[in-house]
Formats: sequence, C-alpha cells, structure tokens
Amino acid sequence: MLKKTILKKLRTFDFWIKLSTWTLFILYMVGYWNFQHYLLENTWGQYGFSRLSIICMLIVLTLLPYSLAHKFNLPISWYSIAFFPSVILTCLLAQEQISITVAIISIVAMAIVATVAIIKPRLPKIVITSNGCIFIIMIIYSHSISNTNELDHYKCKIINQLNHQQYSEALKTGNTSLDVDTTIFQLRATAMIRNNSLGDQLFKYPIPFGVTKIDTNQATSATEAKDIILCNLLLQKKLYTFISQLRKYYDINSPNLPQHYKEAIILYLSKTVNTNLSYNDPTTLANYNDFIIEKNKHKTTLIRSNYCRNLYGTTYFWYYHFFPLPITKKYDQQTKN
Repeated sequence: MLKKTILKKLRTFDFWIKLSTWTLFILYMVGYWNFQHYLLENTWGQYGFSRLSIICMLIVLTLLPYSLAHKFNLPISWYSIAFFPSVILTCLLAQEQISITVAIISIVAMAIVATVAIIKPRLPKIVITSNGCIFIIMIIYSHSISNTNELDHYKCKIINQLNHQQYSEALKTGNTSLDVDTTIFQLRATAMIRNNSLGDQLFKYPIPFGVTKIDTNQATSATEAKDIILCNLLLQKKLYTFISQLRKYYDINSPNLPQHYKEAIILYLSKTVNTNLSYNDPTTLANYNDFIIEKNKHKTTLIRSNYCRNLYGTTYFWYYHFFPLPITKKYDQQTKN
C-alpha cells in the first residue's frame, strides 16, 4: 500500500515537472516568434513562404519534443533535453545566412543532445535542477546564435511594413535610435517617397555617413522623381544647383512648399548677397536666426554640433552646418559648380 502511494506521488511529481517544462518551452517559442518574426518572414518570404507557412513550421517544431520524449523514453531528469532540437532548428530558421561558426555550434549541440537521449546517463535525484540547467543552456545557445542586431530587425520590420503599404508605421520603426545604415536610410526614403513627405521629413531622421543620394530607381512618378533629385542636391549640399532646380519644379512662395526646401532657401539667401530671388517665410527665418544664435554660443565644433543637434537636429540647418563636417568657405565655393 505504501509502495503504491509513493508511486502515485512520484507520478504526480513527474506530471508537474513535465507541465512546467512544457509551459517554459511554449513561452520561449511565443517569445522567440514575437522577437524574430519579421526576420523569419523576410528570410523565408524570399523563397515564397507565407506567414501562415512559417507559423505552421513553428507549430510543428513546438510539438516535436512530445514525439522525441516518447520515442527515446526519456527519464524525467532528462526530460527537457527533448526540447533542444526544436530550439536548434528554430534558431537556424531565423538565420538569413548560416555562418560556418553557427553551423558547427549547431551540429555539436545536436550531437550532444542525440548522445544524451540515447545513453541517458544517470543523474542524482535533482530533477528540478537538471531540467532547469538544460533550459538555461538552451537560452544561452539561442542567444549566442540568434540575430539580435537592432538594425537587422528594423530593416526586416520596415520591409514588412512597406510591403503592406504601411508607410507612416515604417517611419516610426527605430525612429528614436541614432544608429542607422545605408539600407535603413534607403528604406525610410522609400516610405517618404510613397507618402509624398520626402521634402518634409528626410532630415528628421539620422543619415549615415557617406550617403549623398537616394536611389533614383525608387521613383514611380514624375512628382517622386523631382523630389528625389532635389533631396539628392540637398544631401550633397549643392545649394546653388538646388535653387535653380527648385524654381523649375515648385512655386517657391507656395504655402505647401516642403519644409526642408524652405530651410534650404533661407540658407541660400543667408549666403548670397546678389540674387533676384525673393522669398518671405518669417517662421523659418526666425528658426534659422535662433539656430545661428545657439550655434555661436559655443567655440568648440563638437559641442556646437551636439548642442544644436538637440535643438535643431530635425532641420536642414543642422545637416548643412554640421554633417558630416562643418561647412568651410572652400567647400561652399564648390557647391556653386
């Protein structure tokens, strides 16, 4: 009778161990999907896999441990090892390109798991500790080979949003981060082009060093093409050429003139004495005068740049004066050509 009671308690204990490990594993899979799903969709979407197909793959991987645990008849002390193959395969699915290092680590991990599942070495009666250690090792493995690069995640999310014509949402992705690369810049430019806000928003976002043009192939209409041309001139700080082109494409006294174009005109007028250009925008002019006042408060270029960026980092004024280097007389002379 006592033996039956003890066996019943052990079975109950086993049940709770299995329930807790399954709960942790499902939470892991849900969390991994939530963190990596844009990367998964972008990677496998290139091969024609839909979002539903990817979800089905993950469901299969989520159910796989149940089959493995029964197939290898794993003891309760090694029960968590059944989840490791699913974790390995899930992490590999989220790789855009599987490096040699990741491949070697994954093969070694899978070999160790297979060996343990077959041999089933005996452990002391530390069921909770052994399963907990296995889970910790899985998390460390997952973190070590998964793509946690912030820019890659921004890129995949923006691509997904552009594919669904969510242009405003695409511009919000990563908009609080100063970290940017050429791909993110071009993707954001695409979103601005599509919602006709390139001339109003281009310089409100970080621009990577060395970028001097937006890909002209992104234009799908004459309106988009002219804004790309004008913004490329602004990126190259060619104010004189910009003004001549702007007057061809826009009525510069229109209240609907994009904000960065207004800022560029004010800059041009501040640097040019002899001109037949007549322009009046009190708000933008006042903003520029305030910018110059704040700029002249500091002697050191770096301090000037950082201070003005906090106040005017979303204007063309800051870009023209401080990115990537302060404008010099020699450089400004070159912009006339």
